[in-house]
Order: sequence, then C-alpha cells, then structure tokens
Amino acid sequence: MKTLRGINLGSVSFTQHIEFLEKALQALEAKDYKAFQVYFSNHIAIKYPTQKKLDEEVDSDSYKAFKDEIKKWNAQIADNLFDWDIFQEDQQTMQPLKQTFIDLCLETQKQYAKLKHEQEFLDFSDMAHIAYELLKDDMIHAEVTNQYDILLVDEFQDTDDLQESIIESISRGNNVFRVGDLKQSIYGFRMARPDIMKRHMTSTNPNDQTLLMNQNYRSDANIIDFNNSFYEKLMNNGYTERQFDDHDIAYVGTKGQKKENPIPIRFLYTGIWEKMIPCRHVQPKVSTNKIDTMSLPMTCWRNIKRAHVGKICVF
Repeated sequence: MKTLRGINLGSVSFTQHIEFLEKALQALEAKDYKAFQVYFSNHIAIKYPTQKKLDEEVDSDSYKAFKDEIKKWNAQIADNLFDWDIFQEDQQTMQPLKQTFIDLCLETQKQYAKLKHEQEFLDFSDMAHIAYELLKDDMIHAEVTNQYDILLVDEFQDTDDLQESIIESISRGNNVFRVGDLKQSIYGFRMARPDIMKRHMTSTNPNDQTLLMNQNYRSDANIIDFNNSFYEKLMNNGYTERQFDDHDIAYVGTKGQKKENPIPIRFLYTGIWEKMIPCRHVQPKVSTNKIDTMSLPMTCWRNIKRAHVGKICVF
C-alpha cells in the first residue's frame, strides 16, 4: 500500500494520479520525453479530491500540507516541460542566427591567428598546443622525457585535457607527483576538468597512489568543522553527481586548535541601504600557527635531495 504523510495513496480518489505518474515514470526511463509530457500533463490536469471524498479520516492540516507539497513538485517539473514540436520550430528559427555566430567565431579566430603571425607572438593556448605537437616528434619526445627525473603538477584539479595529454606524453609512468584539491577548482570556464583528478584517485594502476593530506594545522576547529559541513552541502546538492566524499573531510591537526569557547562563524551581508555593522566583537588575528604547514613539503624536499634526484620539472 502506497502512503505519504499517512495518507493512503491507494485510495480510489488517487487512482488516476498514480496511473498517469507511473506511465510518466516509465516514459522517462525509456527517454520518451514526449510521452512523459503527455502523461505528466494529464496528472496535473486532474483535481485532487477534497478531504470529504477520501476513504479514511485524515487531518485537514496534514492533507493540506500534502497537497501543497505535491503541487510544489508538480510546478518544478512543469517549469521544465516544453512542446517538442515548438522546440524543433524554435531550433529551425534560430539556425541562421547560430550559423552567423559560428561564422563570426571562425573568422575572429582566423584574424587573431593572422595578427599573431604578423607580430610574431604566441598566447598561452598556442604554447600548450605547439608543445603537444612538438612532443609527437620521437627525438624531441625522448630528449624531454629523459631530461627530468620527476614531474611536479600543482593545482591539478584545474588541469584540462590538453595539459593532461602533455604530462602523460613525457611521463615515464611512475614519476609524476600531482597535488590538488577538488574544492578549489575555479577554471571550468577554461576547460578545466576536475574529473581528471578524480580518475587518478580511483585508478587501479599500481603506479597511481593517493596520499591524503587531510590534517589541518592552521585553522581553528570550528572553521574546519564549518568548511566540512558547508562543502558537503554545497558540492552534494542532489542536482549533480556526488563530489564531496569521505576523503575530502579535513581533520584538526593539534589539540591547540580546539578552543573551549570558539568564536561563531557568521556571514555578514551588507548593502548601501544598510548601516555599517560594528565589528568590535571580531577577534583580532591570532598568533602564528604552532606547526608550520611547510614542514612536510620541506621534509619531502630534503628526502629528494638525499636521493640525488637530478632535475625536476614543475608545472
């Protein structure tokens, strides 16, 4: 028996609603969006029964809350529905405009390339593409690959496909050290792909090993707890695939970061219509950290030095 908020949805009063919704779900799973629209529209068109017509006694407030919630869901879905024929007609109407825009982009690219050639300069994108093309030459590839013992890649979460291809092309398979934080990815507009980093983290390749630096030695415990909670909700919003996992949780590094009466974290929103907010209660900057966060990297550098590594390439 299907129930929601204690209301029997198997009641004859809801039979038509359930029938159309089940058909709409089947159409959605089959990716038949036109059929989905028809069934879902039929579901919306049917009025919900009054409380008196229900087969059982239901509290009026509960039933009203139930209907309001269902109507809210219906509205959210209906806002994304469109008539397929109208969509195709709009596509046909927009085609000349889209083609004009494409032609404009291609001509702009052509003129920009001509200008760079005349003035003999390269932009950042050119350097990456030319480097990748040069590495296709066997002699150049062998020279670059043998020149560096270790490849260090910083801000790896903002690596794009071309950059990853360059790294892979000069890698020996076991000499790349990548550092990144998925929460700090900000270059999606430049084709950065954080999923490249996620792929390496879940790789079964014996040369791929993930080292979690999840001990925070610089922030108070309340800030660390806040960030964990904030990013978990922000990055796992239900609209995209899960992006914040257990390995993304940060932990307090020392007992000294835990305070008996921590200062609460607040967001202060101000505008030209608001009065200046007094900040006398804001605590001044605390003394320096007890543990230098550079200690681990410096140790790594000392180990590298003792290992007599020749040359290191840093990206």
